[in-house]
Amino acid sequence: MEPTLKVINALSDPTRYSIYQFVLKKRSEVSVQEVANEFHIHPNVARLHLSKLEDVKVISSELNKTGKGGRPARLYKSSEQVVELSFPHREYKLLSNILLEAINKMKLADAGLLKDIGREYGKRIIENILKNMNKTKDQLTFNEKLSVLASVSTVDGYCIETLETTDKNELDYHVYNCPFRELIHHSADVCEMHVAYIHGLFEALFDDFDINQQETMLHDCSECIYHVKVAKVAKVAN
Repeated sequence: MEPTLKVINALSDPTRYSIYQFVLKKRSEVSVQEVANEFHIHPNVARLHLSKLEDVKVISSELNKTGKGGRPARLYKSSEQVVELSFPHREYKLLSNILLEAINKMKLADAGLLKDIGREYGKRIIENILKNMNKTKDQLTFNEKLSVLASVSTVDGYCIETLETTDKNELDYHVYNCPFRELIHHSADVCEMHVAYIHGLFEALFDDFDINQQETMLHDCSECIYHVKVAKVAKVAN
């Protein structure tokens, strides 16, 4: 309970949480000065925020010894350690590993079934959001649909960045913080299920789209990247 409270307290500060997101999205280590420049704060303030994040183990650091003399700079990066936030502590990871092992041994399910379940779950998430908005997907503009996707990333605990390319009906969908990272090396089926889940998210918002996975953590990449081609959305009538 105490470690959980410490993490909540550390991330409750808006600036500190933004710094954590910044470090998380970086594919390389960041310095105190980089953080200070990014958030327009004094380096001492940046160092304090980074230290508090390291104290609760959501980021880690090491000294950059260049061998050129002088005081080595400390560099920060996102931590590989998973922090569980629940009251009381739940062992969902243990349960997931047990169920995956049981499925693999008993051969009661295959990747096709898991993908179907993931896809339907993704669709259901979006459909519930649209229901709460009292709107259908046809009533949303392209940018509004992207906002719905962003809201799902927050709800699910992902760190997802959506970037439009030069072609307005294409975008890159980045998953920096996969919720199944500790399980994908246990079974590749987990990764396929997650890809199907993302397909379900888009299917519930767009009638015509194509998703191509360009990078995956399953192959030891630092993130998962999906390039998505979406049919242009007609202007929504007022």
